Amino acid sequence: MLTIKMKNFKPLNSHQIGIKIRNKIVKNINKEDIVILDFEDVDFCTDSFIQQLTLILKEEIGLEEFKKKIKFKNLNDFIKDLIKGKLYIMLKPLPNKS
Repeated sequence: MLTIKMKNFKPLNSHQIGIKIRNKIVKNINKEDIVILDFEDVDFCTDSFIQQLTLILKEEIGLEEFKKKIKFKNLNDFIKDLIKGKLYIMLKPLPNKS
């Protein structure tokens, strides 16, 4: 199990920080059974940052692997709502192109 403490990357306010964490996850995902993203002592993050950890990460490791291996811990209500919004977009079926 790998735990990534988000407070070590603060402030979580940019796409670039999200890329750093995403790269760390991608590098280790095959070595670990679970990757925990621990938001202890993190009060705020941006939508751009969360997008890196959900939508783009899902594209790199796949939705099933994401659901099995990526876990979130110590989320406040604000961050939880951001992540839920991105996860909803991930799981929403694409519209038919007819």
